[in-house]
Amino acid sequence: MAEVQGRVPPHDREAERLVLGGLIIDNSLIPVVGEILTERSFDFAAHRHIFSAMLELYERDLPVDLVTLREELSRRQMVEKVGGMAYVSGLVADVSYVTNVRHYANIVHDKFLLRSLLSASSRIVDKCYEGADDATQLIEEAERALSDVAQTRARASIVPVAEQVKDNLETIEKLATGEKKVPGVPTGFRDLDRLILGLHRGDQIIVGARPSVGKTSLCLNVAYNAAKKEEVPVLIFSIEMSKAVSYTHLRAHETSLHLVCRLLLE
Repeated sequence: MAEVQGRVPPHDREAERLVLGGLIIDNSLIPVVGEILTERSFDFAAHRHIFSAMLELYERDLPVDLVTLREELSRRQMVEKVGGMAYVSGLVADVSYVTNVRHYANIVHDKFLLRSLLSASSRIVDKCYEGADDATQLIEEAERALSDVAQTRARASIVPVAEQVKDNLETIEKLATGEKKVPGVPTGFRDLDRLILGLHRGDQIIVGARPSVGKTSLCLNVAYNAAKKEEVPVLIFSIEMSKAVSYTHLRAHETSLHLVCRLLLE
């Protein structure tokens, strides 16, 4: 990101170097850092290229060291663009304790979020001066842009096969022994669980029906079962009823939904 009004956008070159150097020393940290950072998280182009090469090597189940990095960067014709192998070797010399790599990765990620926020804000400011859109539309666009930044999280792009197989085998074993009824979080309704195999992380489930046929009661029962029986954290938002009406509505289900009532009103 370019300088804004003479000011340099947030970055931490040293933290970026320490992350890369730590990954060369201890390859087992690559999936850990991969949950925090992506290639875009690095402010310096050389570091983005090096990190990308590391991910490529790791995904091919190859060691990530100075030799393999040299070969991969040469294949990409990037050796000179990253400052030569002398620069890459210097990354290792900077690292004192690899145990701090996760902390440095969080610093790099925070700087990336700040740059993203600056970029989004700058676009909104420019559009305000241009006056091409009405105020309401710009407010909505600003809300979306800020929401996108707030939700920016690096997704784990690397999952070792052995780790995934182990998790799957544990799930299969629990299903076979009856310890688990479905792979996900049970809803408490057996027929529904057989269809959707329980609730899973990342699911967006829409319950649609005509008014007054029990949509809210169904959802509240599912929430109760997840919270009370499965001990899964539950949060309920209701935008169509006031707090007083919500309380009155929930009182009708007090026997089975006492916990959910507390969650909603507290």
